[in-house]
Amino acid sequence: MPSAFCLLHYAFCLAVSLITGMAYPLSVALSPGDPVGSASRNYAADLFGAAIGAFLVPVVFLPLAGLTTTLFLLSGLNLIAGVFFLTTKNIKFDTKVH
Repeated sequence: MPSAFCLLHYAFCLAVSLITGMAYPLSVALSPGDPVGSASRNYAADLFGAAIGAFLVPVVFLPLAGLTTTLFLLSGLNLIAGVFFLTTKNIKFDTKVH
């Protein structure tokens, strides 16, 4: 029988996985315009951000700030972005099938 800590760990990992998996579809739903164009723009922005992050983190942030500070900075940036998008007014979700 798994311990309570083990079950809590699995529950936390599941919650993080679900939230992470919802990020891309949510960004497409929040983007204006047709869904195909929104998906293309969001995918391009995702690839661009990944390329910039893959360069900046090991080359700039880790040597200057260290691992722990870099993780806290990036987690805070992610939290700020999430709060910004959740509190943005006049968001209309398009639930029609195109």
